[in-house]
Amino acid sequence: MDSCLKAWSHSLETGEPYSVEYRCRRFDGEWRWFLGRALPFRDPDGTIKGWSGTCTDFEDLYRVSLRQLFGRQQAG
Repeated sequence: MDSCLKAWSHSLETGEPYSVEYRCRRFDGEWRWFLGRALPFRDPDGTIKGWSGTCTDFEDLYRVSLRQLFGRQQAG
């Protein structure tokens, strides 16, 4: 999570979009992959007034992608 904090701090300092992938332990103890993203919203002068973001669990998509990748490697 240190890399997430570093990326978030960078975005807050620069106003650049925030995007990180990280693993997080779910309530039941299972580790899952998440995608965190955030964009600043600005006033007409360009001053950042706040941030809007999401954290998306993409573990299932990640596993499907790995199966497809390994399936192609084994077939080739």
